[in-house]
Amino acid sequence: MDPSKPLPKFRHPPLVEVVHGLQFRPLPMTIIHPGLFYVGIRREFPRCQFVPPLVSLPENQVGMPEMVFTTMTRPELPRTWFISADDSVLIQLQADRLLLNWRRGATNAEYPHFETVSGRFRAIYQQFEAFVADAELGTIQPEFCEMTYVNQFRPKDADGGLPNVRDILRLWPEPFGQEWNVRADAVRFQADYRMLPVNGESPGRLTASLNVANMQSIPSQVLQFELAARGRPLGDGFNGVIAFHERARENIVRYFAAVTTETAQNEWHRIP
Repeated sequence: MDPSKPLPKFRHPPLVEVVHGLQFRPLPMTIIHPGLFYVGIRREFPRCQFVPPLVSLPENQVGMPEMVFTTMTRPELPRTWFISADDSVLIQLQADRLLLNWRRGATNAEYPHFETVSGRFRAIYQQFEAFVADAELGTIQPEFCEMTYVNQFRPKDADGGLPNVRDILRLWPEPFGQEWNVRADAVRFQADYRMLPVNGESPGRLTASLNVANMQSIPSQVLQFELAARGRPLGDGFNGVIAFHERARENIVRYFAAVTTETAQNEWHRIP
């Protein structure tokens, strides 16, 4: 990775979801607090629902999970989803986590790019920070950050079969030659990397995973390529969270540009 080169961009990337996330020290929230927070955002996010909470695990400096044993002292609160009217933005809130998901959804909207989504996450964080103060829940103390880009590659063949991975990813050698010339009809792999160092130390890890996914909107399967960066904030307070997200975005985009083929990038209209 050469950080001196301009960051690649794509006019029509295969992105279907982008997640900006923050894990913080657990707040003393009760079941009523998500509802009180909803009052302040319901015009923009008119729908809400409860889902099981995300498991929170501490990580070391490069983002590798550690084994943790905890004692349950009170019932675990659910995670609350707040959903925008057009279904394109999802806010996820639980006692130790705040996430914002941009989703392509049924509207098939173009990705508004990092700066726009990051700005919305900052605005939601500021609203939540003010709510935490008003509700006398203490202060938000960031512990770990996360950013995920979910890409989907749809089939082009009339039979609806999976797209040829070799046409999309440089790291896939199939077909292998005369000894074996049958294409895979299911693909799954994962690779983990240290993120590019900051001041001589890596702030986290980048995980790349490829799986087969089912789509409700089409009768066939798609290849889903997920890139997730997780690690500690790059500085104090929320500015450290934003700094990590910016670094994570750079790692994700440069990795994506490095492992995808030139043919595929031309279809997504890469610039520069």
